[in-house]
Amino acid sequence: TLWEEVWRAGPDGVTLVEARIQGSGAGMEAPPEARLVDGFWRWRPQLPAQREIAMRRSGATADWQICIAGRCRPMGDYLPPEADPVILSACP
Repeated sequence: TLWEEVWRAGPDGVTLVEARIQGSGAGMEAPPEARLVDGFWRWRPQLPAQREIAMRRSGATADWQICIAGRCRPMGDYLPPEADPVILSACP
């Protein structure tokens, strides 16, 4: 089941703009305010800007996809497989 998130960097940190999921699974249920659009349940989580985001890479699941300006590539194209955790933050 695909779970996608859109994050934007800004002066206050990194803000979660939208979350979307194709279906439900253990711990992956869309909240009541989610709306089904183009096959994804979409919603805007109410989360303040974060100074940094920690992304774990266990190897037990597919690697993260990082999309920049509409081009998506696996995190392994940027970092070696043993890079864990990966910390994302806005550039000063």
